[in-house]
Amino acid sequence: MRKTFHLLLKSNAALLSWFYSPIVYVKNERFYDLFKPLADECFSPVAVFYHYLSMSKKYLEACRGDEVKLKSYFYLLRTALTGKWILEKGTVPPVLFCELLVLVDDSTREKIENLVALKATKGESYHHPNDHELFGFLETMIKDTDEKAKGLKGGMRIKIKWKKYSGK
Repeated sequence: MRKTFHLLLKSNAALLSWFYSPIVYVKNERFYDLFKPLADECFSPVAVFYHYLSMSKKYLEACRGDEVKLKSYFYLLRTALTGKWILEKGTVPPVLFCELLVLVDDSTREKIENLVALKATKGESYHHPNDHELFGFLETMIKDTDEKAKGLKGGMRIKIKWKKYSGK
């Protein structure tokens, strides 16, 4: 439990993603009711954004060639769109990929949905010809969000409250 709360105070993206996931195997209602307000309060747009920005840049480089591993392309799509979500909505990003697609225009959404359908028919190691227009869109999005992120705020409110209650 101590590690969980430590990760929560740091606005750990993986922990928040797990907690807000619509896929629930076992749910302790009492724990959930106590943890949810803390998770909401601890969300730091800055911490989570920079986590996803770092991943976006890594996958951008991995997808720079003429052929890309489709799995890597989806990691790039998810992380880039998640960063954009944080900037535009200021909330914990959705776990479901399809919910992120509200951030793109119809033409881009259609391209992505076609890739989703293709991915369902291919193995993990499948390489696909790079869609240079979509790649350029993602590259520009990452640069733009990186620039706009300078105005993001952290999640310090809970740290002040934690010190008050924990005596530290």
